[in-house]
Amino acid sequence: MNDLTERVRVAHACAASPLLNVRDLSIGFPDAQGNAKPVVQQVSFQLNAGELLAVVGESGSGKTMIGRALLGLLPENARILSGSAAFDGSDLLASSSAQWLNTRGTGIGMVFQEPMVSLNPAFRVGDQLTEALIRRRAVPREQARVQAVAMLERVRVRDPKACMSRYPNEFSGGMRQRILLAAVMLLRPKLLIADEPTTALDCVVQKEVLDLMIALTREEGTALIFISHNLALVAAYTERVLVMRAGCVVESGDVLSVLSRPSHDYTLKLLEALPKRSVAARPAVPPAAPAADPVLEVRDLAIDYTVPGTWFRKRSFRVVHGTSFSIRAGETLAIVGESGSGKTSVTKAILGLVQPAHGEVLLRGRPFLGAGREALQAARRAIQIVFQDPYSSLDPRMRVGDLVREGLRLDKTLDAPQRATRVARALDDVGLADHAMRYIHQLSGGQRQRVAIARALASRPAVIIADEPVSALDVTVQKQILDMLVSLQAQYGFACLLISHDLGVVEQIAHRVAVMVRGHIVEEGTRDAVFDAPSHPYTRRLLQAVPELRGDRVDGFKVLTRAIPADRDPARKYFDPEKSAAHTHALVDAGSGSPFHRVALEAAPA
Repeated sequence: MNDLTERVRVAHACAASPLLNVRDLSIGFPDAQGNAKPVVQQVSFQLNAGELLAVVGESGSGKTMIGRALLGLLPENARILSGSAAFDGSDLLASSSAQWLNTRGTGIGMVFQEPMVSLNPAFRVGDQLTEALIRRRAVPREQARVQAVAMLERVRVRDPKACMSRYPNEFSGGMRQRILLAAVMLLRPKLLIADEPTTALDCVVQKEVLDLMIALTREEGTALIFISHNLALVAAYTERVLVMRAGCVVESGDVLSVLSRPSHDYTLKLLEALPKRSVAARPAVPPAAPAADPVLEVRDLAIDYTVPGTWFRKRSFRVVHGTSFSIRAGETLAIVGESGSGKTSVTKAILGLVQPAHGEVLLRGRPFLGAGREALQAARRAIQIVFQDPYSSLDPRMRVGDLVREGLRLDKTLDAPQRATRVARALDDVGLADHAMRYIHQLSGGQRQRVAIARALASRPAVIIADEPVSALDVTVQKQILDMLVSLQAQYGFACLLISHDLGVVEQIAHRVAVMVRGHIVEEGTRDAVFDAPSHPYTRRLLQAVPELRGDRVDGFKVLTRAIPADRDPARKYFDPEKSAAHTHALVDAGSGSPFHRVALEAAPA
């Protein structure tokens, strides 16, 4: 946003008493001896009505604990060690249960990182959106439904009227986050705490949701605390920033000054860890890739989902339309696109977790879907996946070594000593050689993701599918995980299918990129061709949606919008899945000079 300087000036000129005044807040947990160990130490800040404050820092720095303390939602064993928090003239930390009930939602609203924590899977979306309006704002039921549908439209939920009668589990993660945002915004709280609210959203929707949140603060005088590890979004959308490390505020001030010329080494470390393209470390295409046979090939894959219809009938709709691509050994193909575009559905079909409507998947030139149980099991050993949330995909009752060893149970070519050696090597590869006896809850988020990667590596797979592998991690840990993935791929030569909405991550490690919209690939090509010479309107909009922080410690850091060259052929009729009822298109040469660069145009009528 270009009015950052003006927003800072207005915030400083505000003479009203602060809406929120936090003084010397310390939060602790008891250790094994019963002594309080602080996780937040002497944190102080003020927030005026309509002001936007960002809190940034690595995982475990205490950012979320501050947000939960302001809502009275600290874990049972957490203790307020010292300090105060005054909100709208009342002492939050001295609130009774009844006072907290009145404050939450209408006074202070919170958008959590994981929407399924807040959305009840047993109730329809419409009931959950209207309940608070009816009970807390005394809005008539029919009017509440009208307001709920209007808010769903504002957060870009497709077919909002139908959404009202569906359940949360029927939506993708990104769609669930939009529904949660709508639920919180409906009550128009005086203070909105957004804890990583756009982690699961693609770049275009990120911008739309954040624009909506900022518009809400302007219209209603709502203050915003934005907890995030995305420094570019922080720089573009907020006025002040707190940089936290190990529970302490190490730097604070105006976004313009703190992020452009940081004074603390830790802030500088965060900025230098931002994903960036490294041509020397990651060529556009591996030299051997074009000549080699594909390790994994997807041919004309289509996927249908079935949902309940009327009169006990089921309705089928297509989520992936005739998708084809291939990956070679040592190559990383990134699939990017909006939430609900079909990216994850494609990976489920590859793993045999979803039955395709038609098409086939080949591993080393041989189809394995429908080829029998043994063929499918062998393919699953050769195709491993690293999920977005390692805590949900790793059994908390098992030790780390056992989790990694579990993937080798069905490999009859290895005896017990060989399995032990393989496990030790996998943990050593990810830097966790001495963590085999620990449990998942004893590890940080980055360490859990390393365990997930080690488990995938243990079977020496031909393909690793990385589904949003770093979206929930702070920038410093992101950099470590991405550097490790690149190093391990160079060492073992596996092909990598990267599913991501973070264009910075894609630009850093991908060789080729495929852009997906509504179940269709609308553009594909080398990383350099797609990022430097995008053709399809959606790709161009995607690249320009979210600002970037670029610079160095010598010249400083600036918020930039990616420069996109003019369309080479404006007369071309690009395929638009939202407008084409026939879903027919042809991938043709994009005209950028790259032999791998293709774009989807409307197919000529038969």
